[in-house]
Amino acid sequence: MSTIAVLGGGHGAHAVAADLALAGFKVRLCEHPNFEATFKPTLDKGEVEILGKARQGVAKLDKATTNFKEALDGAEIIFLVVPSFGHSLFAESFAPYLHDGQLVVLMPGNAGSLEVAKLLKEKGVKKRITIA
Repeated sequence: MSTIAVLGGGHGAHAVAADLALAGFKVRLCEHPNFEATFKPTLDKGEVEILGKARQGVAKLDKATTNFKEALDGAEIIFLVVPSFGHSLFAESFAPYLHDGQLVVLMPGNAGSLEVAKLLKEKGVKKRITIA
């Protein structure tokens, strides 16, 4: 079973995390510490309920956290699900915890992968990762 980190604490991140958890993946949902107060219900419950026409139900998360190290440790895939203007804030925070071989997927894309790649290079990150 793959371990996936979903970064962000808004509706999109919750939906992605719930869908992946219900599909059988080990999912860690991580919000930036600046927004911990609004993420507290998820931190307390450790689960997300999703309703709709596709997968639905209560998804048990492997972890809900505001600690990027905990979220990224052992994760093979990282989904960054925040508005484009938040990509750099998150990337600066998770950069030290990247590992070789990880895939970082930005949602929305909007060429954010170029901004994140540049930021990681400027921060001296030498890990072999793929940014999409």
